[in-house]
Amino acid sequence: MADITGVLIDEPAPNTRRTILSSQTPPVFKSNGQINVLCGNCKTVLCEGLADEKIENIVIRCPHCRGLNNVTI
Repeated sequence: MADITGVLIDEPAPNTRRTILSSQTPPVFKSNGQINVLCGNCKTVLCEGLADEKIENIVIRCPHCRGLNNVTI
């Protein structure tokens, strides 16, 4: 497995980014790939087992610390 750390950002302007504001227990996404995405603040696993495909323009709010993470693979 490879770990990628999200980059903390300020809240994006409305309708400019795909933003996931989940309050569920992490991880927010879970699949069978080889990439984990960690929160840039608290290192909580936000996405577990992503495939090696291009992901961009996604912001995930960490359910643990509420940090906004820019996610790019």
